[in-house]
Amino acid sequence: MARASNPLNEFTPNSQGTIAKLVVRESLVVPDGWVPPGGSVPTNNCDQTEFQWIDHWLLARQMAAVNGGDAKPMGVGPYSLTLAGADASIIPQHGTRRLGVINMHTGSTAGGYVGIGSSATFANADYGFVGGAVELVRLEFDAIVAWQTLSDAVDGYLSTVGLVGNAPGYAAAFEYDERNVNGSNPGNLQKLSVFTMHGGIATRKLLDGTGGAADVDVAAVVWPSTNVYKLGSVMDFVAGEARFYVNNALVYTITTTLPVDHSLGADLEMQKSVGVANSSMSVDYTRMYAKLVTAQNP
Repeated sequence: MARASNPLNEFTPNSQGTIAKLVVRESLVVPDGWVPPGGSVPTNNCDQTEFQWIDHWLLARQMAAVNGGDAKPMGVGPYSLTLAGADASIIPQHGTRRLGVINMHTGSTAGGYVGIGSSATFANADYGFVGGAVELVRLEFDAIVAWQTLSDAVDGYLSTVGLVGNAPGYAAAFEYDERNVNGSNPGNLQKLSVFTMHGGIATRKLLDGTGGAADVDVAAVVWPSTNVYKLGSVMDFVAGEARFYVNNALVYTITTTLPVDHSLGADLEMQKSVGVANSSMSVDYTRMYAKLVTAQNP
């Protein structure tokens, strides 16, 4: 049997603002003797302009629970793990009746931190401007997440999901809770916010239904599927905008302070910001996608 490639449809919102169905580019088996257009069957993927990595976290049980220390390989897809705090951890979720869920725990140490991410140089956008030509058309990251408890005035945490740079100050991502938008005394801890950042200068928007933003409430998860959210960040280098989606619906677009000249990678992280009580965020699915202007041929 020979192999050929199946083109990937673009991850593009349709006219209703929802994300179109994806056909994942994978190798497929074809009958012997079949000859594709052009007369030969590709033997490698260097001619692609679209790349995608999907992880359902089905192998998470192969990763032992760990507490504290430096970055550790997870053995799951392209991701690595970073922990801070004596009892910060990441472990498989049990009893959810939902396959492939992991829990990220901040632990009870003040400032406790847990992060999952690809290399932040997953997309070297800072090298993408040669003679004014953009090499990257679009970079995307989405994840299905849930929060076990919401922040309050006594115990809170900062959770980031999206595209983050390999140096502080570059991002296009979601945040919970809203303290970065409304200061140290937030008035509503049931809202997500979105932000872009370039060189430490940020544009932030609370998803509260004002100023063109959708009104998005979040609540503590009730397994297996209540209050579970799919958060999608799209950095469109050609259009010059960052688009944000919740459960496949476009919720806000930002066109300023974009991380257009810096390396970016996928990032899920949570840090204690107020108090010492343990908080946790669950992750069920992640997807990274990059579209290039031209194929990376030899």
